[in-house]
Amino acid sequence: MGTLMIWDVLKSCARQGSLDSAIEESSIEINDFTSLFNSFGNIKQVFFNGATAQALYKKHVYPDFPAMYKALNYTKLPSTSPAYAAMPYQDKLAAWSVLKPLCRADFSPPAHCETVKVDG
Repeated sequence: MGTLMIWDVLKSCARQGSLDSAIEESSIEINDFTSLFNSFGNIKQVFFNGATAQALYKKHVYPDFPAMYKALNYTKLPSTSPAYAAMPYQDKLAAWSVLKPLCRADFSPPAHCETVKVDG
């Protein structure tokens, strides 16, 4: 069993509504990935929740990264947003199931979190 961490590319931004296309470029504040990777040196794989997250990372994080972090494995997964209706839910679920081996079997999410059965 591995460990899975979830962290958004953006620390903050301004936008009208919930669409990624409405993010105001001048308002973007990126999370400090160098500190994250320095604090958790066992990170081997980075997964993106859709094309926008990947594009923001490539534009704002990746160019200034040390070579050791550029050598990580990067994978774009389909956006989980309901606004991304081009892919049916079952296909999204199947794509995201690659994360299941990284989850601890003994993990229990907080009561306010919704869980979804992945296998079956």
